[in-house]
Amino acid sequence: MSFKGNILDYVGIILSSCCFVHCIAAPVLMIYLAVFSETTELILMISAAAVGVFSLLPSYQRHRRVKPILLFCFGLVLLFSSHMIFHDEQEELSLLLIACGALAVAFAHLFNIKSCRCSFCHTQSENVVSS
Repeated sequence: MSFKGNILDYVGIILSSCCFVHCIAAPVLMIYLAVFSETTELILMISAAAVGVFSLLPSYQRHRRVKPILLFCFGLVLLFSSHMIFHDEQEELSLLLIACGALAVAFAHLFNIKSCRCSFCHTQSENVVSS
């Protein structure tokens, strides 16, 4: 696994965690701060999506494990559908979906890191045995 791919997974975890913290803390902090806006939410979601695509797809080509990709897609569906469909009407449901989506994206990156490590180990052990 390349160093760049590993860094992107960690950036993805951080972005997803920020999204999770944002949606948990936003209702409480909105009373005191006007920083948390829809623009912030969109920036976090689009950044998490972009980092995930650039991290997970190249890694998938190496380890061929679909679990991180499926979990990532599930998380993105939750994030974007909650923002586009439920955001104005049912705020509690929207926050729940955003929190679950952010956690799914973070876990997708964690599973990707684990898959890349396993793939690297198997590749290394096959090279040692065949030598």
